[in-house]
Amino acid sequence: RSDRDWSSDVCSSDLVALHLWRQRQDDALAARLPHALWFAALMGALAGFTTMVANAAGPVMVLYLLAVGLPKLAFIGTGAWFFMLVNAFKVPFSVELGLITQDSLLLDAALILPMVPGALLGPVIVRRMDQRLFERVALVLAVAAALKLILLDRKSTRLNSSHDQISY
Repeated sequence: RSDRDWSSDVCSSDLVALHLWRQRQDDALAARLPHALWFAALMGALAGFTTMVANAAGPVMVLYLLAVGLPKLAFIGTGAWFFMLVNAFKVPFSVELGLITQDSLLLDAALILPMVPGALLGPVIVRRMDQRLFERVALVLAVAAALKLILLDRKSTRLNSSHDQISY
């Protein structure tokens, strides 16, 4: 199994199950677990690992922030800070691995223009949503992202294995 397949399966099953379990519990464990230092460290390590190996930390972070129960604007701000810091940390490794190139920087520059309206419109839309709807939308999008990673990886794995079987 590839690292991407493993991390996607974790995102789409274990963490979603944990979030759904926590929402249905009234006991002290469900309230304390997301705030426990060991749990926060575990989720941070999982998010760091999945972002470096497969750029798949989004679902992990969304599910962790939902479990913590952050208000929607704090949720967005925390996620923004996390990804800014993690991605800044990844830059030297990405350059060394050849993932950041002149072409990729040109693509990044081209994507800034469509990103600006989304960045401006997002907070306006979120402020109009109630907390419960925000949490449901975040959960649905996290599951959709995790499923996309799983399906994309399985398609990629099939293509790679059929390519490996071709003799030259």
